[in-house]
Formats: sequence, C-alpha cells, structure tokens
Amino acid sequence: VQVAAACGRHDLVGCLPGLSVEACGGASGDGAGGHGGGRTGRTHLYAHPACLLHAAPVGTQVDAMSAAEKRSLFGQPECADRLRTMLAPYGSLQTCRFIPVVRCIAPKAQLADVLRVHEWSYYEALQVRCAGLAARAAVAPGTPAIGRMDADTEVTEHSLTAALLAAGAAVEAVRDVCASPRRARNAFCAVRPPGHHAGPRGAVGGQSAGFCLFSTAAIAAAYGLACHRDVLKRVAILDYDVHHGNGTQACVRNTRPTERVESFACAGGAVQLTGTDFKPWLSLADADNIFFGSIHGFGAEADTPPDEPKKIASADSEAGGAAGQFYPGSGGPVDQSAAPAVLNSPVALRTSSEAWRREMAEKLLAPLAAFRPDLLIVSAGFDAHAHDPLEAGALLDRDFEWMTAELVGLAEAVCEGRLVSVLEGGYQVAGGPVSSLGRAAAAHVAALMDASLTRVPWDATACAQRLERGIAAEAAWRQARTAAAPAQELPDGSAKRRSKRARSDVDYTQLQAEIEAEEAANAGAGE
Repeated sequence: VQVAAACGRHDLVGCLPGLSVEACGGASGDGAGGHGGGRTGRTHLYAHPACLLHAAPVGTQVDAMSAAEKRSLFGQPECADRLRTMLAPYGSLQTCRFIPVVRCIAPKAQLADVLRVHEWSYYEALQVRCAGLAARAAVAPGTPAIGRMDADTEVTEHSLTAALLAAGAAVEAVRDVCASPRRARNAFCAVRPPGHHAGPRGAVGGQSAGFCLFSTAAIAAAYGLACHRDVLKRVAILDYDVHHGNGTQACVRNTRPTERVESFACAGGAVQLTGTDFKPWLSLADADNIFFGSIHGFGAEADTPPDEPKKIASADSEAGGAAGQFYPGSGGPVDQSAAPAVLNSPVALRTSSEAWRREMAEKLLAPLAAFRPDLLIVSAGFDAHAHDPLEAGALLDRDFEWMTAELVGLAEAVCEGRLVSVLEGGYQVAGGPVSSLGRAAAAHVAALMDASLTRVPWDATACAQRLERGIAAEAAWRQARTAAAPAQELPDGSAKRRSKRARSDVDYTQLQAEIEAEEAANAGAGE
C-alpha cells in the first residue's frame, strides 16, 4: 500500500480489503501526511540531467571518444559519473527502499539569488567564459571545448547552466521545507558542480576553486534568510567534507563589512588598492544570525599508527600556517570567529571513525544545538570515506549514516526538521552503485528518510551516550570476529587476505609463451 501510494496509484489500494493509505502511513505526492509524519512530509530529492553536461563529453563526442581520451581530456575527479552512481537506472538511490522519496526536477537559480553571495564581476567572467566555449563548440562540434577558471576547475559551454541548476536545487529545497503547508520534511540535492570552495569572487586565498563554481550552500542559506524571513530568523551551515569549505566560510564572513587590500605590480613598484567587501543576505544584523561549522582534514601527513589518536600542530595564522598542507590549508585551530559564528574543527588526515565522530559531537553538534537555527544546510561531502581515491579519510558508510541521523534529530528538535543537504565531494565512482560514493550517499538519504527521528528530543548528553554505546558495540563485534577467525599474518607482519578458494601462483612468462604458441598454431591451421 505504501509503494502504491508513493507512486500515486491510489486505485491499487482498493485491491487490499481492510487497508488504507492512512492506516499504512502512506501519502500522496504532495508530501502531506507522508513519509516521516503529517507535520513534516517526505524527503525530497532534487536533481537535473543537465548537471551531467558540466565538464563532460556531450553529443557525438560520447561515442566518438575512447575511454582513454575521455580521461585525458576530462581528467578531474569531479565527473558526471558521480551523479550516475546515484541516479542512473541502477544507481544507489534507485532501489526500492527509496521509493518514498519525492523526485523533483531542479529549476535554475535566479540572478538575484546568486548575487546575494557572489560578485557580479565573477558571475560575468564565468558567463563570458562559457559563451566563448559555446562559440568554439559550434565551429568544431566534434572537438571538446574545455576552459579553466583556475588550475583545477574545468568548465565547458554547459557549466554555467549546471551551476545555476545546482544552486536552484538548493533554493527550491529551502522553499519546500519552509512552505506552509509544509511540502517537504527535508531534502537532498544530488547536483554538480560542487560549491563549498567558491567564495564571493571564486577561488579564495590564492588557492584554486577546487572544482567549484557557485557556493550552493551559502546561496541557499542567503535565500532562506532573505525570502522566508517570517519563518527563518537564524540559519546554519554545517560542512563535513574532508576539505575545508573555505568558499562557504568566505561568503559567510562577507555578510559583515571587511576591508580588502589588493596589490598590483607595476613599473614603479607595487600599488595597493583598498576597498570594502560586504554582501548582506538581509540586513546589518546578519552576522548575529548565521552559523558556519566544519569538520575536515587539516595539516601534514602523519606517521601515527591508525589505532592511535592523531594530533595536529597548532597554527599561528588564520590559514593554519605551515601545518596546513592539505588542500585548501585553511580552517585551522585558530580560524574561528563569533559574529558571524564560524567554528572550525580540524582533524588529522585519516582520523579514525571513532575520533571523527567524537570530535563532531563535541565540537560541532553541541554548539550548533545551542545556536538554535531555524534552517540547517548540510554540505554533504563523501570524500572522507576510507575507500575514496583521495585517501584522506577513514570513515565508513555507517559513519555518514550516524552523522546524518544526528543532524536530522537535531534539526527536528530545534527547527522543526528543516534540513537541506547539498552534495559536495566524494570521488570513488568505480563500482557504480556499490562504490564508496554510491553507498555513502544511500546511507545519507536513508537517514534523512528515517521517520523514527521525528519529534525525538535531542541533546548533547544523549548524543554522546548513543555514540559511546555504538562505539562499544562496534568494538565488541570486531573482537568477536577476530576470536572466531584469527587473522593470519604474512612474514612482514601485515594481515594475510583471506580467499574463498586456494590459489596457485601463476607463471605469467610461461602463460604468455603458451598463448603465443597457440595463436601461431591457429594461424598456421588457417593458412
């Protein structure tokens, strides 16, 4: 009955005597009384196929180019396959457990939505760059027209459209969770390009923009504060991507007037120009009503064993000093502020699952609950996964589910469940739906859908207790598994990989000789 109702087939409900949509907790597509309770509606998923066209082969290029050519020309890890792992016909978000999710086509963000956060000069530069690439593509449609906004950030003729759709998805999600009557309980925006490294003028602090074009999370928060001021008085953004969201942070700090100094070299020496940066989202009081928190990798690679606590060096500068070698090098221990509230929680690379969760619960979730936002925006990056090719994190699927569940519970407690999640990083696409990105995104959305979190009281003490019980249960399970099947060690002390069947060593030189002899014999027989 729930499946039939979720698909809008209320006529099928009558085939089961004695049952009804209401009795089974089903709902119609408008979200009223749906998955997660009548007060909050269902989880919405926003996406758009045009997001696949950003920095990717299109048209005849798709079939004309080999896989090697595609990797050579479009070599950045932020690729269209990231969305396909989730949204393709066999994607991780297409299984039956996600039938209750309401699928929505993302609209384009309006120019006013973008310019609350970004400077017109930056928007115009991106617009001109994409228009130039479109002109090149029209002259030679079979040749990919690829440009760059910086060393890392590729763009094509479709990049501006994709970025506007990504921002528009987040804006529409905020509109739906703030609507009266409520249209969505919470939302996930499966869009690209990502955005948390894009500041008011694009790249921040001399770094590249890290594949980002528009600061999607900041645009959504600014829209909510400006256009839903009757509902939203305070907004919060929480980022758990393995990279610091320096662009989002710059956009948040830009809500307060700050002096900007630019230096230019000339024949007579250096010329310095000063100016004031200020992008209010609503009023001069914005700084008191915005919270930005981030947990991320920081510092140099350490040789600390995985089972020992990892520490990071203290920093003497806002960017983190010499210790901040991991991109983008910002978000260090001293990179904090009160108005607007900026709270960074840096951890060493490949910090263990237990340490990451404890750090997040203590340093971010408790202050976030005390801030009591009316809307929570989540920059959901999955590149802290242990199997991500960046190899900067050590988290597993269950860790993303835990983080999401705690954030959903917190949102239910302080802001009536208004939570909008936006895809940021996560680059392991090999394996498609069973890749680390596909599995982590599925765990994230499953936690967003969890109806048991509705109206559940949330406090920091109970969160810490749940966390410790979970960690203890995981440790007991590992101990029991080790006792049942002790790991065999190789001569170098590393664990020997177990196999379902015995394998003999292969002499590849002899095998190649046998293949060549067989091919020569077949060729002789053919003659």
